[in-house]
Amino acid sequence: METTALYSLLYYFILDSPFRICANAVFTEVPKDMSVVEGEDVEMPCAFKAVSSVPVSLEIQWWYLKEDVSKELPASIPANRSKVTPREATKISTVRVQGNAISHRLSLSKVKKEDEGLYECHVSDLWADDTQEFTVHATLHVVPGDSMAEEAVSHIQNRWPPRNANRGAAGRATSGPGPGPAAGCGSFHIYDLDE
Repeated sequence: METTALYSLLYYFILDSPFRICANAVFTEVPKDMSVVEGEDVEMPCAFKAVSSVPVSLEIQWWYLKEDVSKELPASIPANRSKVTPREATKISTVRVQGNAISHRLSLSKVKKEDEGLYECHVSDLWADDTQEFTVHATLHVVPGDSMAEEAVSHIQNRWPPRNANRGAAGRATSGPGPGPAAGCGSFHIYDLDE
């Protein structure tokens, strides 16, 4: 009889108590590390579910950390699950709900190089006496836009004579079809730039 009562008590504390959120709270969607071209729009998802029979109050905060602190964490701690005290942290947004699930997508429009860094989705269970906190991270890398590549291509194209130009006199260009990369793919001209 005592054993049954003990099992019932354990069942309550493990499965039905307010502490259940510790064992059954999970991120259902997490942001991922990404590299984007400057000027693009970015969305980072974060969704969390607390499986509990008691009402909970959940809060999501998105933070921007200038430095990628995940590189500074010990190897034994997964970067996306660790709690990090931000150095240069800026709170971006806060969302609160009464219930067992919360989600919030961070949207960044026309990202710039200055937006590069570590983003943190921080979820707090505000209902418990001891606030429980859960955190995931994602690193955003911003690479320069196509403007530099277009400028380089334009510079190269303007350096060469027009495709069908025939300079003939100095022997600088050969005219007529050349051996194209594949049959029927067109022709090309060879220009001697040293003369």
